Amino acid sequence: MADKIHLSTDQEQLVLSFAQTTNCDLDLAYCLLDQNDWQFNATLDIYTQMFSEEQPGPSGAPFHNNVELVEVKDESYDEVEALSDDGLFVDNVEIKLRVVSWNVDCLNEKLLKSRMIAMFNELRMKSADVVFLQEVIEPVLHSLYDVFLNHYQVYKAESDFGYFVVIMVKKSSFSDVSFKTIKYAISEMGRNLIRCDVSFLGLPLSFYTTHL
Repeated sequence: MADKIHLSTDQEQLVLSFAQTTNCDLDLAYCLLDQNDWQFNATLDIYTQMFSEEQPGPSGAPFHNNVELVEVKDESYDEVEALSDDGLFVDNVEIKLRVVSWNVDCLNEKLLKSRMIAMFNELRMKSADVVFLQEVIEPVLHSLYDVFLNHYQVYKAESDFGYFVVIMVKKSSFSDVSFKTIKYAISEMGRNLIRCDVSFLGLPLSFYTTHL
C-alpha cells in the first residue's frame, strides 16, 4: 500500500478483507474504503456494481500516462488578501491549488472497467482540488458519484450526445460553488464549455474545461 498512510488496526483489517474478497490490490481497497467512510458492505456493493463483469485486474491495464497534473501557484502578487477562519482579512497568503485534467477515453470500450479502477485510484492518490475529465459516459459518471461524492461536487456538461466533460471540485477547498454549461453555437458534435465559479480563501476564482 502507498507509503505514509497511517491506518488504525481496524482499518488495516478492513483493507485486507476487502482486497481478499474482491481480489483487488491493497491500494484500490484503501482508495474505495476511504472514499466511502470505511463502510465495508456499502463499498463492496459499489465495487460489485461497477466491476461485476470479468476483466483483467487493475495492474493489467493502468492508464496513468494520460493524466496531466498541474500545480497552480500564483506568486505575481506580493500581498494577497484572503479571509482567515475568523472572518478577518490576512495578507501574504500563498495561493496553491492542484488541478488534474484527463481525457479518460470512455468511448474506447477496451478494458474499460479495469481502466476506470485505475483512474479512480489515481484520482484518489492525487487528491486534486479540481479535476477536469473529458469523454466521460453515463455509467462512469454514476460510479464517480458513488465513489467521490462525499468529498467532491461533481458536475457534468449538458449534452445530447453519449459522452461529455465533467468538473469535480473538492468540497473542503471551496465555497459558493456554481456551474454553468456554455454550448458552442456551431458545434456539430454537441461540444461545450463548463464554467465553474468558486470562492477560495475569500477570493473569487473561475475554472473552465472543454473537449475540442
